[in-house]
Amino acid sequence: MLLAFMLLVNWSRRVFTAEQMKPSSMGAVWKRVAPAILIMLIACFAFDSIGTLITIFLLTVSLMIVVGTRDWRKLLLTAFLSTLFVYLVFALLLRLDLPTGFLGI
Repeated sequence: MLLAFMLLVNWSRRVFTAEQMKPSSMGAVWKRVAPAILIMLIACFAFDSIGTLITIFLLTVSLMIVVGTRDWRKLLLTAFLSTLFVYLVFALLLRLDLPTGFLGI
């Protein structure tokens, strides 16, 4: 969730300029923000059912698509490294039991 929040903050810095904060253009801004919020809400409920690692991977891919990343190599590499980081820190270093979901991953 921290990575998703950081991606959203980084994206909002690029998107929310003074020109775009006018009331007439707020509808266009919400068309980009609403999917990101919806993706994060879905991810919150998906952790237990499909597992942490798959959820982190899919969350990262989805949010990067929403913020405009179109390079699939960059997108998949970032998602893989984010998932690996979560696994190394929380599962191996901190020895936390992460939800594995129905696949047991």
